[in-house]
Amino acid sequence: MIKFKSLLLVAVAFAVALAASASQAQVMQTPTVAVIDMQRILREASAARDAGRQIAQYRDSYKAQIAKEEDALRQEDEQLRRQRTILSQEAFNTKRQEFQRKVTDVQRRVQDRRKALEQALAEVRRKLGQTVSKIVTDLANQKKFHIVIDRSQVVFVAPSVEITSDVLAVLDRTMATISVPRPNVP
Repeated sequence: MIKFKSLLLVAVAFAVALAASASQAQVMQTPTVAVIDMQRILREASAARDAGRQIAQYRDSYKAQIAKEEDALRQEDEQLRRQRTILSQEAFNTKRQEFQRKVTDVQRRVQDRRKALEQALAEVRRKLGQTVSKIVTDLANQKKFHIVIDRSQVVFVAPSVEITSDVLAVLDRTMATISVPRPNVP
């Protein structure tokens, strides 16, 4: 009899716990998810396009400078080839080493400029990312989203949870342009 009462008591306690967890589950909300396409924002945002235009101008300017230096090096190389038969071996080797040093310097400048442009682009993306993060947070609070996921992490997205266009509209209103300082390279 005591065993039966103990078993009954355990069964009642289990039923109460089960009922409590079921009612608690009903109170909990289903998480609301939204999806944002950061790649699209980096392609289409006015500020991103403005930054791309500025960086392209810097790149074109650097290319023109490097092209002039490369032309000068080609002329010097041609002149050095012509002098090979005229100069002594020692004088030719000295001039050749000086020429190689110039080539190495130009290659280093090309790498420095490429790195500076990449850093400028990374800084633009960082600034855009910070602004987008603030916009997404505000939008999530307004529309009661619990989770916002990047499009690259999702296989399928229903149009009803896609917020990229909304974020782009706010971003273009708040940050239509962005200043990209000229990279400081020699």
